[in-house]
Amino acid sequence: MKSNYKAYTPEGLPSSYHEGDIVRYKGRSFEAKKDSTGELPTQTEFWEELAYSVKYTSGTNPHSTPQVGDKWFDTSSGKLYTYIDAGTSNQWVEI
Repeated sequence: MKSNYKAYTPEGLPSSYHEGDIVRYKGRSFEAKKDSTGELPTQTEFWEELAYSVKYTSGTNPHSTPQVGDKWFDTSSGKLYTYIDAGTSNQWVEI
């Protein structure tokens, strides 16, 4: 299973994950080391972070499915941007 991490099911119960499940969380990939219910992927007793790769793109618009850490070179302005988690939203910021 590979999906975005969800803390709760549509019914409002804590989500359960099983050993070997792979999820995306805040732009990073994690694999469950054992069955868990409600534990965040950052809790290393239950999850292991997988190799992280950054996507680099260039053009007049950023790519449509950015992940935190991705880079985009805006060819119309000559500026470089990175995609960040700003706490309440994710956004492109100039670096």
